[in-house]
Amino acid sequence: MDNCILASPSYTYAVKAARLLRSRGIACEMRRSEAVSRSGCGWELLIRSDCRRAAGLLEHSRIPYSVPPQEEGAP
Repeated sequence: MDNCILASPSYTYAVKAARLLRSRGIACEMRRSEAVSRSGCGWELLIRSDCRRAAGLLEHSRIPYSVPPQEEGAP
């Protein structure tokens, strides 16, 4: 198990992503970002599971996300 952070472009997409991941058994937590960047709206998902699987599910479902600069080694 690994942890990673994925930034969301909007609150709505963050909620959709969290619902999808939880429905597939991937533990995640939605939280406010410490700093708003060009890559997100101020919301991020802390993934407490298989980050590659989580990223794959989001991509397959066409839910946009980005990897914050401090997480560059993640999915």
